[in-house]
Amino acid sequence: MKQILLSFLLFFNYGLSFAEETPTEPPPVALIESAEELGLGSPRETFTTFLHSMNDIKRGQAERINDATRALDLSAINPLIREEKGRDLAWMLLEAIDKTKIVNL
Repeated sequence: MKQILLSFLLFFNYGLSFAEETPTEPPPVALIESAEELGLGSPRETFTTFLHSMNDIKRGQAERINDATRALDLSAINPLIREEKGRDLAWMLLEAIDKTKIVNL
């Protein structure tokens, strides 16, 4: 009896150990912006967008953090923490840039 119960529990837990994949719908066409519209068309534009966004944040425009994080490739970061980690990484990158030469754009 114990063996049957144990095998049933193991079999039941085995089925629950896999994550369920839910299909994601693509975003509506109207919400898709091109890289050029975001200021990310070239490496120079991407860096300029990032730097100007972070400088605007320093001047009190906190909503510009989204523009700064869009300039970073955060695809390898877990989606659950991507937004928060992106903000932290943006500030870390700006600190590293500020410690080097002055950037003239």
